[in-house]
Amino acid sequence: MDTSIITVKLNLKIGQVKPDSYLGSCLGSKGINVVEFCNSFNLINSDKTGTLVPVLVHINTDKSFKIIIKKPTVINYLKEFLGIEKFPSTKNTLTISKTMVSKIAKLKLSDLNTPSLKKAKKTIIGCAKSAGIKYIG
Repeated sequence: MDTSIITVKLNLKIGQVKPDSYLGSCLGSKGINVVEFCNSFNLINSDKTGTLVPVLVHINTDKSFKIIIKKPTVINYLKEFLGIEKFPSTKNTLTISKTMVSKIAKLKLSDLNTPSLKKAKKTIIGCAKSAGIKYIG
């Protein structure tokens, strides 16, 4: 039986989480020991240190918690595939190919709200366009 009473959604960098006011307000206010959370989180997936990932924290009635790490965001995959740290301020200076879109869609398919690879690709293309990346396909 699931005894979780609340789920908190966060975006955190793997292996680089420190107790701070952000986590204190998100988790401390729910009765979670923030230092214990940081130690637990930093032990998970240490081979991907520095990667920003969506995290779900299921908090139980006894103040214990379960950490679920999802795959990196589409934006992070786009940056990785394009080899950039941040997006340029001018739009359409970067391009993404059909192959890159397919690879990202396959990586993110389990996290997206669709079982269809075709629809997942459309989602990736839309995200790329929102970031000012031109799609060539």
